[in-house]
Amino acid sequence: MIINRNHTREEKFATLAHELGHLYCGHLGSPSDNWWPDRNLKSKEVSEFEAESVAWLVCERMGIKNPSAQYLSGYLDKDNKIPDVSLEAVLRAAGMVEARTLRKFPLRKEIIQDKKY
Repeated sequence: MIINRNHTREEKFATLAHELGHLYCGHLGSPSDNWWPDRNLKSKEVSEFEAESVAWLVCERMGIKNPSAQYLSGYLDKDNKIPDVSLEAVLRAAGMVEARTLRKFPLRKEIIQDKKY
């Protein structure tokens, strides 16, 4: 993951929350079903809407201004309906991002040898 060093701290955090949203929503697969579900989606619209929703939720709850609402509106269809997203995945991912933001976690000791992430 690359984050633009010229962005503000808030923009960097929002970008990080978005990218972690992809990870925790399962868009990149999962090394174990115990970590997060494997939801490698074919639809870019759904995966982007879910990840941006995670960023919006996390940033809003932390009082960080970000352009997520504008990005999300760009994914509405002609009738202003959102894509067919998983609210459960979004809320779970937002909780995981928030949990890792508010306290430190030890690194996982499990090593997955067959998969590269």
